[in-house]
Amino acid sequence: MVFETIEKFLLQPLVWLAILITGVTYARRISFERKQFRVAINRDFFEGRHFIKNFLILGIGGSLLTSLVGVMLPWQWIILYQILMGIGLLVYPFFKIDSFFFWWISLLSLMGASWISLRTAERLPKVISQSLTINHLELITSGAALLFIAGLLLLGKLIMLQRYQPLEVTPAIKKGKRGRRLVYYSWQDLALVPLVCLAPSNNLTNFLPGWFLITIANQPFQVFVLPLIISSGFKFWRQSAQAACRFEKLSLLSLVLIFFAGSILCWLFPTKFELIVMLLLLLTVVILWFKRKFEQRESNWYVETHDGVRVIAVQPNTPAAKMKIQPGDEILICNGREVHNETEFYAALKIDATFCRFKIRNYAGELKLAQGAIYADSPHEIGLVIFH
Repeated sequence: MVFETIEKFLLQPLVWLAILITGVTYARRISFERKQFRVAINRDFFEGRHFIKNFLILGIGGSLLTSLVGVMLPWQWIILYQILMGIGLLVYPFFKIDSFFFWWISLLSLMGASWISLRTAERLPKVISQSLTINHLELITSGAALLFIAGLLLLGKLIMLQRYQPLEVTPAIKKGKRGRRLVYYSWQDLALVPLVCLAPSNNLTNFLPGWFLITIANQPFQVFVLPLIISSGFKFWRQSAQAACRFEKLSLLSLVLIFFAGSILCWLFPTKFELIVMLLLLLTVVILWFKRKFEQRESNWYVETHDGVRVIAVQPNTPAAKMKIQPGDEILICNGREVHNETEFYAALKIDATFCRFKIRNYAGELKLAQGAIYADSPHEIGLVIFH
């Protein structure tokens, strides 16, 4: 039974599309870094490593929760969600659209279909009406489960964010308004989470045949493994990475609590499902508005500077990484000599062929010292990517 379940799960197109897109995302990142910085900053395939860890950890934990709660999802939402997330995955390597956006689209579309079905059910042939529409009773009965899935999705984003590493950010250079170049940073993570759920067996078998049947209160249900797609990440260009990550975690935690509370309210008061969803939508917009305000609050950009040399990125497992130099730091002095550009920086490195000493100013304006051994006769391989 276990092997058959795994086989049926792997036959879903969304599963293989998520695996393919993970590889495409890695290839595009390497290509982008080589085009902008003449070097692949981080050749490690951490996207694939994170994908596997998320699959196992979030899949086991999430399935335990859905099995314990007994989540029952309408088959219409399952099909609609997989179609929308398929589209989302296809554009993910290019636009990085949040997976939570597609959950909202699937839910609002389902609510719209329910509203339309109330007004067209009598006009359409019975076969079409039963196959393509969802009645209002079926929707409010599944409301708590749909919001619970959203809570799990947001909780997954929060857990994935705990894996953030400074050396895994992707920098991008853009032109500023005053001619100087700015650095924007982003950190992204993608997960495929298998969730064990229940679905009514009357129509789902036409689309996804062969799943196991169980009977609850004389009603047949299929045990179905839903491939939940979760994308997590954040961007920063006017804050420190730590501040941006901390605010993103706070925003996600607020949404997790709100949606789990909404799921409980839908379970207690199912007839208030539409009202609860509209309230959740309003609260989501408010949190996104506060997030936007936070992003615009600071004025200290990661900008090209003449006071030193700006570190755009740090390559892993290099002398610079061992010295704890962070993306965004400004190197003011190298080996006792002030540096103002790339040429002066590498000339100062050659003063000592095997060791270097830096005076650095971080994003907060604090000064710090860093020193360490470098590769003999190879100062360009220290592991720093700077403006050039």
